[in-house]
Amino acid sequence: MQRQSNECGEMLVNMNREDMKQQRQIVKQALERSGFPTDTPIPAECDTRYNNPLFGSRTRTPFQPGTQATTTIVENVTARKKIIAVHDANKLCKTASYLRSTGENAICPGHQGHCSANLKPWDSIGNEELYGELLADQLAEDEQPLVIGQLTTDGDSHAYRGFSKKHSEVVNLTPENLRDPRHLASTQLRSIDKADFSEFMFPGRTKGDREKIHRRFALDLTNRCTVEYNFAIKEAAGELDRLVNRLSYVADCIIDCYTGHCGDTCRAYSYICKGTESDFWGKEFLPEHARCLYMTEDDENLVRNCMNIRFGRKNLEKTRFGTSTQKCEATNRGYNKSNPKDITFQRNFPARIHSTAHRINHRPGESAVLKCEALGVPLSPNSRPIHQLKREDEIYEYHQLRKKNPVVKHERTPYLKLIKIKKMEKVKCEPCKIRNRNNVSVHWCVICEEALCSDCTENHRSMKMLRHHELIDISRMPTRTHIGEHFCFKHGKMPFEYFCIDHDVLSCKECLVESHRSCQKVMSVDIASKGAKQSQSFIDATELVDYVLETTHAIAKHEQDFIENIVKEANSVKMAVRIIKEEAISHIESLEKSLLHDLDLKKDKIIQKSKTTINETEEIVMMAKDKKDIFDLVDKHGSEKQAFLAAHAYKRYLTDLEKRVTGITEQSTRFTINLNPEKLLESINSIGSIELSEVPSAIKFFQKKKRQSQMPIV
Repeated sequence: MQRQSNECGEMLVNMNREDMKQQRQIVKQALERSGFPTDTPIPAECDTRYNNPLFGSRTRTPFQPGTQATTTIVENVTARKKIIAVHDANKLCKTASYLRSTGENAICPGHQGHCSANLKPWDSIGNEELYGELLADQLAEDEQPLVIGQLTTDGDSHAYRGFSKKHSEVVNLTPENLRDPRHLASTQLRSIDKADFSEFMFPGRTKGDREKIHRRFALDLTNRCTVEYNFAIKEAAGELDRLVNRLSYVADCIIDCYTGHCGDTCRAYSYICKGTESDFWGKEFLPEHARCLYMTEDDENLVRNCMNIRFGRKNLEKTRFGTSTQKCEATNRGYNKSNPKDITFQRNFPARIHSTAHRINHRPGESAVLKCEALGVPLSPNSRPIHQLKREDEIYEYHQLRKKNPVVKHERTPYLKLIKIKKMEKVKCEPCKIRNRNNVSVHWCVICEEALCSDCTENHRSMKMLRHHELIDISRMPTRTHIGEHFCFKHGKMPFEYFCIDHDVLSCKECLVESHRSCQKVMSVDIASKGAKQSQSFIDATELVDYVLETTHAIAKHEQDFIENIVKEANSVKMAVRIIKEEAISHIESLEKSLLHDLDLKKDKIIQKSKTTINETEEIVMMAKDKKDIFDLVDKHGSEKQAFLAAHAYKRYLTDLEKRVTGITEQSTRFTINLNPEKLLESINSIGSIELSEVPSAIKFFQKKKRQSQMPIV
């Protein structure tokens, strides 16, 4: 097998290099189909992968730990982002090691026999500037080289220097170096972590408690800056001055938000926090007692300096398009499959890298068929392996689409990091905290909403008043432990003690005197809450949450399918345009560009509208899931009183969700794209127009009253 791999390795490398040339031609064809010249500068991304971290053995040995490096360039024009150039650097050679053991002075590369190394032993494996030059040479091999206008790299990469120097000599254009927002966010997280804030900025009895909240604050602030940046990028659409101006106000409102002054500034400038009870930044990474921080003037300046890592003009200029190196990072994960870092492949290292690059550019099954054909052993068209490989491609495409689903994307959000943190931390017993004891809790009381240790659990079960309380294992403790609103915010958080049947609202003592003195049907909450789990109000609230979740999921899936159909229809229109163009190419070249540009504008407008709908449904899904978890917990383990309180306390909130989903479905429309060609070639002034046929969406959301059967009055 090793000998066969040695023979096939070079053939696979040559095959992939030819394939990457074809991929570069496909990019040019995509530009031409969109109405742009083939020499239009395109965006691309670049990253380098090492078989060992370069900083791993800095203090142990004078030699660099890395011996193999792979640098990849990916285009950012097509939807699949194909790999257009790969360079593999290798310092390992088994033949040279053997020759040196026999006394021969063998130096790689260039010694007798087969040499797998392409770097000398004393060369730096981290010379990314050299790798960038070699990648530019690969692009220059084409008859008409692809022009790179922007190259996105991470902050510590020098590949841009070498690439820009060589590439500018070939195409007479120096590419712009852009930064990856993900790596910039990691830099910001480390800066906040290392910032020397004042001693009492974070609450905590011990230094360890304060450092833990400091770490949580770093995560939350980085997440907040990332979300604000993502919304601002969409609004600014690449306009630097507009982006800088917008985010400069966002930085001010973030500081007000963390210091307890959230309100007017957030309402005016923030994208995700409006300073209201129903629309605010939850600070989910921070514990409830640490969501209002006491910042000194120096602390505010430190926070502002940390935010300037993302919101400063210099960095915003390099991230104004929102491009990243995530495709390169995903490619590096793909390299790990065929060339894992815990195993060193010396001779077949280039073949493994280029084989993986080919598999990523094509689907796994299609890549296997092309490799067999390149090696001289083609598969029969209707053979069983062909059918099995096609099935693998179908599974691959299914998983690719599934990962783009809004629900799956939500499961990958940074909020899950908070859940992991809470699972790793041991929950302390709350009654023991009052007595200055540090006991770990083992149970959670659903009625008291408190964590209890083993001793407090026995006391809890032995007391006559508390025997009926439901105790569950601490591992099942909900993330949001506050089930319902028990207090009246209007009158200093006085407890709800009464329920007015006439007005269908909860009331405290003061509300009873002020607003319900003349009401005849007023009873205590304890009496009104009897049988609340079987009441129609609680059942309606639970059904409404389920209905909202079901409808929003259907909307998201429908919109995703709609985007794919729109793209297919747009492609069919482009093909029709090309047919018309062939009939009168000399007369309609200038008109073709304007028509295709109009098509792309209208297509992008439709897709952007659908994406906006998907984003709004994702937000509704998140809010509805929170309430769904609460109602499920109350239904299984809560008291009747809690069910009653939850059903009525969240009534206005659920009504708002219902109205929002109704608004989405009522405003949702469908378009079809068609071409109206002109047949008179001699007197033609245009080759057609793009028409959008708008039809209402097939998905409807009916409010509860409309879904109920109505009895006519006779």
